[in-house]
Amino acid sequence: MHAILSALLFSHVSRIPYYHTPLGEGLSEWETGFNLGADCVAPPENVPIVDGMTICDGYQGQPAVVAQTCFHRFADRNTNKYLNIIGKIRENLNLPIRTYDSAVIAVHVRRGDVSGSQNLNRFETNAVVAAKIDYVQRRHPNAKVRIFSEGVESNFDGLPDNCEFELNSDVLATISGLVAADCLITAKSSFSYIAALLSLGKVYYGPFWHKPLSKWHKLPEKLPTATAR
Repeated sequence: MHAILSALLFSHVSRIPYYHTPLGEGLSEWETGFNLGADCVAPPENVPIVDGMTICDGYQGQPAVVAQTCFHRFADRNTNKYLNIIGKIRENLNLPIRTYDSAVIAVHVRRGDVSGSQNLNRFETNAVVAAKIDYVQRRHPNAKVRIFSEGVESNFDGLPDNCEFELNSDVLATISGLVAADCLITAKSSFSYIAALLSLGKVYYGPFWHKPLSKWHKLPEKLPTATAR
């Protein structure tokens, strides 16, 4: 989904049409939730399909469709241009409606696929997450804290006692919950990066290789250990 958003951004800036191919088996909920086919047309038939590198190398053939896995490098150089397209993307969303009865700090904690030896460069310890929460909560002392992740509550020992947990929920309901919060603390994850792009609240962006929008609040790379509150 993050890759598709980067393609939509490239399409908007370059004024090259975006052709949408349905995501396919097992991903229909994402297709429906983000309404990706809205305002887009299917790729034309009988037209060559080439990759971006072929274009960069000086492709001279007939008009072609460029197929590429993502346009993240372009997006990371032009992050603020997302502001020109994100309103339309929000309008097309078909996500579960989420509301809160009071101010909420939503915290995405990436677990599940960062256990063992997998994706360890995306893993953050509970101590690091607690420090991020402490930093943001000092700026929003009246807000509740809700943790969005996978696992069981005992996996999150060391987080503040006032944290509420929403674990193993439907992915689109989770995205909607992150988007609806007054504040969002991101993880090293495209999942929360997407939510941050869609959010109308304050975004507290943790250091990550995908660049932040200038209006987001960048968390310090080294935060002091959280103190009891």
